[in-house]
Amino acid sequence: MKLWMDQHVATPGPTSRPLGRRMQKPDRAQKVLPTNLRDWFSDATLAWWIQQEVKKLKEEQPEPSLYLHGHSDSDRGTMLSILALAFADQLFESDDIARACRSEPVFRRLCQGRPPFSHEVSRFRRQNRPALEQILSGLFTQAVLLKFGLDPERLPMELQEDLHDHAAERLDLARHMDTGQNWWGLES
Repeated sequence: MKLWMDQHVATPGPTSRPLGRRMQKPDRAQKVLPTNLRDWFSDATLAWWIQQEVKKLKEEQPEPSLYLHGHSDSDRGTMLSILALAFADQLFESDDIARACRSEPVFRRLCQGRPPFSHEVSRFRRQNRPALEQILSGLFTQAVLLKFGLDPERLPMELQEDLHDHAAERLDLARHMDTGQNWWGLES
């Protein structure tokens, strides 16, 4: 079953719509992107793109304290890469990500022989959300550009914003799954 991230009910207030109506239309990113980018691209391609996005982030903000918290320099890029691949692969819970780092070859390579524990994954995600959002947004943009043969200079701003919003939604989903909340209203 596909869950639409934007099907939520507004709290009544002066600027809200009536209860039961969608707040916004489904974004283009939800219509364009697969739930798992590994359905479109190889692990090697995704890992390389992620490493390029991490490198770009470091070049744009050379002072790590401006965008990353709580880890040594070598671990920062590793954790960013692990989490970006996990969220692109539809792995959201910290336990599942830590398990993948011990069992899946692409995650083991990204970990460089030092797989994180689930509490480290969860803490890093919370402390470094802006950096993860930027990396995921860049990853989604690369995927759409290559898959559909689009010119990066002509990518509509609305689609770029939708891809960024989709990255934020995946991080929200990971946060909710880690807290164990049944936030989408379905029975367990």
